[in-house]
Amino acid sequence: MATVLVLGGSGQMGRPIARRLVADGYDVTVAARSVSPPDMDDLHYVTCDRDAPGELAALVGDGFDVLVDIVTMTPAHAQQIVDLGDRFGSVITTSTGAVYRDDAGNSLISARTTGIFPDFPLPITESQPLVEPDDETYSGRKVAIEQILAAGPAPATFLRVAAYHGTHTRHAREWFFAQRVRDGRKVVILANGGDTIFNTTSPENLAEMVACAANNPGRGAFNCADTDPPTAREIGRIVAGHLGYAFTEVLLAGEAVGPVGASPWNVPRPFVLDTTKAQRELGYTPQTTYAASVPTTVDWLMHALEGKTWREVLTGSPYLETMFDYDAEDAFLTGLA
Repeated sequence: MATVLVLGGSGQMGRPIARRLVADGYDVTVAARSVSPPDMDDLHYVTCDRDAPGELAALVGDGFDVLVDIVTMTPAHAQQIVDLGDRFGSVITTSTGAVYRDDAGNSLISARTTGIFPDFPLPITESQPLVEPDDETYSGRKVAIEQILAAGPAPATFLRVAAYHGTHTRHAREWFFAQRVRDGRKVVILANGGDTIFNTTSPENLAEMVACAANNPGRGAFNCADTDPPTAREIGRIVAGHLGYAFTEVLLAGEAVGPVGASPWNVPRPFVLDTTKAQRELGYTPQTTYAASVPTTVDWLMHALEGKTWREVLTGSPYLETMFDYDAEDAFLTGLA
């Protein structure tokens, strides 16, 4: 039986991946810094802090057939894997669609500082140019990680994920709508007619692509995103509808007015990843749609945040700070009236 180590396996990505690989017959070891959560007691779970000297090497021992690394966050982490030599038969790591740049050098990351959103083709394939590798920006670090692992002894696969959702998350764009449902907001205001598209990735589809990559090691980089991604307006209807709610939609013809109309999916041009290469080379088949998958995430969010503020649970979502300015929204609506 082939052995798999899922590093960072207690989080939103690791859990569905580990369970999918177990279902496929792999001997799976799940490793994370925290102690085993109660809902993972049925898995082979070990505690490991990769940043503590010697801990990862001790865990790896004689090696695993496959390493699935969910928490390769720095070039040093990638080098750590390379330094373990041939103790992994193959390596799969999660990367990001933010590694891409347009022909003018603009990227999702640079847009935050320059205000210039990249002019990407629709959809984006893996042949799109990448940002320069570095150890300073999120996208630059991911490119550096890919390059280091590609030059290592183990065949490596990189899955470039879009706007991921899932249970046990610290980063939930869906809370933009769910919070409004919880607060009883009657109106939701969306810029650009609510027609903006920022590609999503569902847990089931990521887990499927990891399973395909485990069976076809070392094939390079692949986009991992939901096909037929919904618009921001459609996402709002999906989330609210699942909670038995409906917003009155106020759709702005143009950009957001300060915080009014902004949403986590509001981009000037569609950002969509092409998964054709994964389907062709890995035998990947999409397992679900965003609409079918996200209700599980929404249910978990409503339970996890019951009696709490979003800041207590969604510690990886600082962008939400400006997205619940109800006073500004009410003033804007009064002005319209």
